[in-house]
Amino acid sequence: MERIEIYSSRKRVTLHLIISLFFVAVGLYFILFGSTLSLGKSPVMAHGIGILVILFFGLGVFVSLKNLFGNPLMLVIDRKGLLLDPKHHPEDYVRWGDIDHFSEIQIEGEYFVIIHVHDPDRYIEQETNAIKKELMKFNLQNYDSPFNLTASSMDIKHQGLLELLRKGLHRYQPNKVG
Repeated sequence: MERIEIYSSRKRVTLHLIISLFFVAVGLYFILFGSTLSLGKSPVMAHGIGILVILFFGLGVFVSLKNLFGNPLMLVIDRKGLLLDPKHHPEDYVRWGDIDHFSEIQIEGEYFVIIHVHDPDRYIEQETNAIKKELMKFNLQNYDSPFNLTASSMDIKHQGLLELLRKGLHRYQPNKVG
């Protein structure tokens, strides 16, 4: 299997950008015309909401623009295994030999591919980021694996992602069925 690189979805990033820009405009409206809104006795409440909305969705605009023009690499699939965070951890592969199988679940219309590994606790212990470690523990408790992927943020359909993963597992572990 050659190296397959999957990048972020430009359609999804563009949608996030449009939504963020809309809410920044709403926040500006709250600041500029807060005195005409009936959100309490004074316009302070409307101005405060406007500022919070601008700060939060302004960050969304920034991140969306960064992702739109940077088009970050989201996943690498190659002969070594799966590189789930190529930008921050370019050598932290989930090796094919550690993968038992793949499964899929749907949560509120969103499909997730679960990567079942033989020794999930080892991967959790290796994680140095406390937030990621807790997320991995949560995933293990709820989905029997510390790893899951969603194709919705990637430039690939969910079925195509699952097919690529199963082909890789079959190729590098011929006695496995993904």
